[in-house]
Parts: sequence; C-alpha cells; structure tokens
Amino acid sequence: MINPEEFVKIWQASATMAEVAKRTKMARGAVSSRACVYRKKGVPLKRMGRNGPRIDWTSLAALAESLNGKGKKR
Repeated sequence: MINPEEFVKIWQASATMAEVAKRTKMARGAVSSRACVYRKKGVPLKRMGRNGPRIDWTSLAALAESLNGKGKKR
C-alpha cells in the first residue's frame, strides 16, 4: 500500500484520477475515496474530474472576452 505522503505527491503531480490510479496501482474508486477522506481530514488536494482537472468556466469566459476583437482590423 502506498503511504499518505507519496499519495499526496502523486495526486498533486497528476492531471487525472486515471493517472493517479496507474501510478499508485490502485483502483480508480479507491483513489477517489482516499482523496475524499484526505480532504475531509483537512488536506487541500487539488480538485480534478475523472478525466482531468476541473475547468474554471468563469476564468475561461474572461479569457475569451479579453481576446474578443484582438487581431481584427476595423
């Protein structure tokens, strides 16, 4: 079994739960459950969806808005 410190290092360095599962040789469900327990205990693990990091839609919209009109000739 992987120790808590190594789990946190792998989690924080990974892009997806699938990557964490592969690197720790744990089932995806076990990875998700362990991350949930760690968060409940106060460990601020980054959030990621099952297929990758969660998208900050507000920031993405702001980026798109800031780029609107750039490069257009009037």
